[in-house]
Amino acid sequence: MTDRPRQQGLLARLFVPSLASAAVHLGLLALVLAATVTIASRPGERPRLTDVALAPAPMPEAPDVEPAPAPDQVAGAGLAPSPQAAPVPELSARATGVARQAPPTLAQPRSAVVDSSAGTQPQRAVSFAGVSAQAARRVVYVVDASGSMVSSYAFVRARLAQSIARLSPTQHFQVILVRGLPDGGSEVEMLPGGDGSDPLLRALPSTRENAIARLREVVVSGRSDPIAGLERALTLEPRPDVVFFLARGFQRSGPNSEWGQGVDSTLASLDRLNPRSRRSGLRPVVIKTIQFLEDDPTGLMAAIADAHGDGPGSFRVLSLEDLADEGVDDDAIPRATRQDAQIRRAREALRSLGADDLHVLYGLPLPDQKARVQQAVQQVHEALTDVGDDPAAGSLAARATLLQAALSDDARTAAAAAEMLDSLFVVDADADAARRLMLACAHALAGRREQSRQVADELASDIGVLGLPDALAEELGLLRTRFDLGSTLAPSDDWVQLIKEGEARRLLSNPTTRPQAFDALLAWAAADKRREPTAWRLIASATDGLDLGVFPARALFARGMGLAPDRPREAVELLLHLADHPARTDEAPLIREALWEAAVLARDQSDPRASALLERFATTWPRDDRAVDALIVALDLTPDDQPARRVALLSHLVDAASDHPAADFWRLELASHIEAPAALRLLGDISPNSDASPPAADLACKLLESTDDPNCLSSGVALLDRFGDARANTLRRRLARALLAASPAAALEALAPLPGRDADVSLMRAQAMLGLGRRDEALEILESQASALRPDCAEYWQAWTMLLEATASDADAVRAHLFRLRLLDPDLGGDPWRTRLEHLVAASPDS
Repeated sequence: MTDRPRQQGLLARLFVPSLASAAVHLGLLALVLAATVTIASRPGERPRLTDVALAPAPMPEAPDVEPAPAPDQVAGAGLAPSPQAAPVPELSARATGVARQAPPTLAQPRSAVVDSSAGTQPQRAVSFAGVSAQAARRVVYVVDASGSMVSSYAFVRARLAQSIARLSPTQHFQVILVRGLPDGGSEVEMLPGGDGSDPLLRALPSTRENAIARLREVVVSGRSDPIAGLERALTLEPRPDVVFFLARGFQRSGPNSEWGQGVDSTLASLDRLNPRSRRSGLRPVVIKTIQFLEDDPTGLMAAIADAHGDGPGSFRVLSLEDLADEGVDDDAIPRATRQDAQIRRAREALRSLGADDLHVLYGLPLPDQKARVQQAVQQVHEALTDVGDDPAAGSLAARATLLQAALSDDARTAAAAAEMLDSLFVVDADADAARRLMLACAHALAGRREQSRQVADELASDIGVLGLPDALAEELGLLRTRFDLGSTLAPSDDWVQLIKEGEARRLLSNPTTRPQAFDALLAWAAADKRREPTAWRLIASATDGLDLGVFPARALFARGMGLAPDRPREAVELLLHLADHPARTDEAPLIREALWEAAVLARDQSDPRASALLERFATTWPRDDRAVDALIVALDLTPDDQPARRVALLSHLVDAASDHPAADFWRLELASHIEAPAALRLLGDISPNSDASPPAADLACKLLESTDDPNCLSSGVALLDRFGDARANTLRRRLARALLAASPAAALEALAPLPGRDADVSLMRAQAMLGLGRRDEALEILESQASALRPDCAEYWQAWTMLLEATASDADAVRAHLFRLRLLDPDLGGDPWRTRLEHLVAASPDS
């Protein structure tokens, strides 16, 4: 026997477990079944459902479902198989949804670090009146405010205001004023506003404006010792990077026309305060000196610049002519060069990553994300191969190195990235914030947790003050979560997923916290089912290569679901393992889902275990809404050459969904596999209005062909009566005949609906009446039939035989009738009538 046609494909959504929807009802009503009966050639052979010929019925239309092919003819039987009662339901499993479509598009935040690097262009050097220092984070101006500066202070104040105004919020500054006191001493004054831990002021717009306003209020007076201000600058903690020392000159009062302690002694004192490094030969603080109006005859200003400056240009004398002619010192705008294009390529390579770099640094990156980041890192390094000392290039190269460290989990590479970032200086506030964010991440990846925390805390305190981009604040929150650097603000919706990933990644890194690693991520996903596929794939990727025995059932389930798209067979095995080995009784709902998902995935993979798994699900959780659909699909997967298994599935279906639109067809097929009494009871439950009723009537007739059991015949009569099938009367005749000997009253009752004009029926009525002792009524019927029938029919001889047997006591009459009957037919109608009639003669007392 060939397999029944099977519906192809499997959609991603679940049909409602009960198919009693309007669409299915209409589809069932549209089935047209033309039934005929083929009589078995061997009497006594039990018929099968497929022995009933049915015309192929059209399947009800349904969107996105391919129509089932027309059924094949049963080989050798010349009969078509039973039609499919209803479409095979589309089993909806979440794993198959993940396997067939990409994860839902969730918010994908972008890092602001790469875009902020656009502000990392070469910055103008810190300068005063044409004396420049390399861009520095911490700048101190030491100003001689003695009476000697009366004629030049207005210029100093203007130039000082211009220099301060050029500072960026990423820089700190201080102005130290040195004035004379009446007692001949010196007063050293600094601008107020330091935070206690740092005497320098952040160069915020408001701070710069306040400083410039304070300088306008300064009144120069007295005689002073400017070196005292310089010494104060060198003792500040934290130290400045550069000091501009602005003075008129030094009053010579000592012997040999030297000032104060003398040049050598002063230089020695400054050398102790600002010594050279034995390793690099550089001093911690660069000192630039500006002499006003006339050259210093002591040579001290030039000597200080020569010993503590950073090369030529560290000392300048401004004469009256210079003060009158000095213009605004504008730096030239750098022209676009070939390296600009290289930097753009590097920036675009990182920008193209979208959120991939964030997942690599802080979250649970998928393999394809790692591959894209690795490619971008290579492109950045290639683009910046021969770019010189450019802050923007340095920032991008550091970002690429940081990503490489995260990809390879290499502390040494992370330390190299930290060194690059620590040596990089930018003035733009956003760009410097991005640099510090990367520095904190690099320290953390290098295992320097406290250094990372310190940088992160400083950056957090600056976010509101500097008005930095929100994306930097969100990424700082990621950093804190990923490396457990302290509390952070609640993230916006776009960043919640990455926050959960970061927490999971941190917990995964510690064996003691690993079992709880995915709790927060799974809770976030459970709040919105659309997130689950993403969470599952993240967990599947993150647990590759780990000991799965430490994870709870919910994490293993998530891994199994995440494996479904690319490694479905592995997913089936994991989900089945979870279903077969529940750890706790409270995991029953999860175990149920694991078995369901495994069963549907197995079906998708044509796994021979699929049918048994679906049956197991349905019988273990019979009240689940999916149980009936599981049984239907299990039945569809079971070939006809496994009748015992089909009987078991059909029995489950009939018991579980007796009112299902397809239930009558299940009863019909089940009846074709079992013996008559039970089969007829099943057929009796089929609705007369069902499309299954015509083939059910055919099957009933075939089941009763070879039996004379009154109980079976009675059931068949009742069944055919319900179906309105005319063959019920044929069964009544057989039933009545089977009952005549044992129960003439029941036989008479069975004959009641049959027409009286029928000779066979009339003769059976007469026989039943004789059995009940109603001789006169019986003789009346027999006489009527004997006179009405012709000798060439069997009923004529039956009627005469029964009549003569009923009147056997009148021997003469019997012999007379027999003489006349022999004239009509010497053989007396043949056996059995001849034998019975001759027996009457032999039994006659006068014979």
